[in-house]
Amino acid sequence: MRFLFFFLLFTSLQISFSQCSGFQFAEIGYEPAACRLYSYQSGNGVVYAAATGGAEPYFYQWTNLQTGMTSNNNTTWGGLNVGFYEIIATDNIGCVLIDTIEVDSITPAADYQILSSDFDSTGLFGLVPFNGVLDNICPAIANPDYPDFDTTFMWQLGAGSAWFAAECYEQPSLFFDTPDTFDISLIALNKNGCADTLTKTLTLTYPSYSPLVPSVFTDYATGQTYISIPDGTTADFILYESNGNVKLSLTLEPGIHFFQLHEDLSFYKIFNSETKEQIISGKLICLNH
Repeated sequence: MRFLFFFLLFTSLQISFSQCSGFQFAEIGYEPAACRLYSYQSGNGVVYAAATGGAEPYFYQWTNLQTGMTSNNNTTWGGLNVGFYEIIATDNIGCVLIDTIEVDSITPAADYQILSSDFDSTGLFGLVPFNGVLDNICPAIANPDYPDFDTTFMWQLGAGSAWFAAECYEQPSLFFDTPDTFDISLIALNKNGCADTLTKTLTLTYPSYSPLVPSVFTDYATGQTYISIPDGTTADFILYESNGNVKLSLTLEPGIHFFQLHEDLSFYKIFNSETKEQIISGKLICLNH
């Protein structure tokens, strides 16, 4: 009789093990929670799991191991904060899967670079007039389940100037026409108020001069500007509108060239045609309209 009991028990265990052997999690994971400042705020993290094999239907029970709160019979559970969450999946014949998921936090991070041909080799020093764009290289943190929790970005182009918002893929333009230092700041901010700020200081100077460079002279009586290009060299002359757009681009041969302007304060740059090195820049002033 004892032999028969153990035989039946062994056979039952074999059948149960065989029936449960294919029961497993097909997927299990989480969407990270947003950083939060206060306990009443929600990070809107998500945990998810889905079983396969065994005998359908499946039953799911989630437990927040910090609070004891549970959620039953859902493959996902949202609106969660950072912490550990247990999932128990049971199939229709009693096979059980148990696992624990740790939900991490997303903290905004500010990072950017300045792109410009007016930089020197150090990267944060440039020449005026300065044209460039701001390249946001922050991780574009988005939550498809809770779009209100996407990270937003705010820029400030110099201390005291107004802050403005821009999407992570946008590249705000920069234009400065006077030598100075400019603090360029970026804030990455989530809806819970967590933020990160990065400020870089851009230093702009006039270009250095060498003895054999073009000379620029404005005749204030006639409003004409003369540019003298030394023998043995050619120069690329670029004239800018006040908004930074290119108004005129010419290659000047040795000799004297003159221009009649029709608006005030047009900025120019002159480059060595061969080396492309900027050798002079300044403003052309029109007196006669």
